[in-house]
Amino acid sequence: LLCCAVRQKLIDWGHLPANAPRLGGLLDLVALGTMADCVDLARSANNRAVLTRGLALMNVPEARPVWRALYKVSRCSGPITAATLSFTFGPIINARGRLDCALGAVDLLMCDDEAEAIRLAHVLVEHNSERKRVQSKMLRRILPLAEEQAVDGAMAITVFDPEGHPGVHGVCAARLVEAYGRPAAYFSPKQESEHITASLRTVPGFHIRNALAGIAESYPDDFVAWGGHAGAGGVTLKREGFDRFATAFNAAATRALAAWTPGPRILSDGALEQLP
Repeated sequence: LLCCAVRQKLIDWGHLPANAPRLGGLLDLVALGTMADCVDLARSANNRAVLTRGLALMNVPEARPVWRALYKVSRCSGPITAATLSFTFGPIINARGRLDCALGAVDLLMCDDEAEAIRLAHVLVEHNSERKRVQSKMLRRILPLAEEQAVDGAMAITVFDPEGHPGVHGVCAARLVEAYGRPAAYFSPKQESEHITASLRTVPGFHIRNALAGIAESYPDDFVAWGGHAGAGGVTLKREGFDRFATAFNAAATRALAAWTPGPRILSDGALEQLP
């Protein structure tokens, strides 16, 4: 939207011709990023408009090679939908960056040859399978520790996996939240560093960034970097600060979630109406 507004202003001011290239042809790429970022479609007309136009661009015969390639290697059927982007294309595109370098996904997105796009897509599918294997091993290692904390009554779960992969611990933290209905921080060693790094996920009522700000203010010497928003965040700590962080994270969650009953949640739109 910002780029569109800048383009129009440049035209109004005479710095671009009125027929300057439009940005609407990029909305298929924007739609993928929009859905992969788990945005709100119910309340955002902008997000719905971007997705609708982007899907239209993906579902025409002259669509970018990336969409045809991903459709083929993931064995899709029917039209590309929002669910396709969220649960099929998005994870495949993201997997390479989680384990290694994201440039392979960039190459696929920019590829203009369908045969080459299919080859690149197959590589990303293999990386996504590897990501699933890594994720499964990490969760098997750490679930007993998470279970122990939940049984002991912790309001937030903080785990350290010495063999964890930093590119996957965000997904693992989300799985801990789903399983135990508590905020979770999944730590692992930071590659080529003496520090440890974590991804954090949360439940309604506990603001991750605000919690990190409070903990960083209390223990500034432990923190190397941190950031986030209401629903998720990341932090890099000195190794010796792990126990202090775990205690403070749990205390912050306990204060914020006094009315919250820990446990997994099943979201429902309600009972189905009975047919006559």
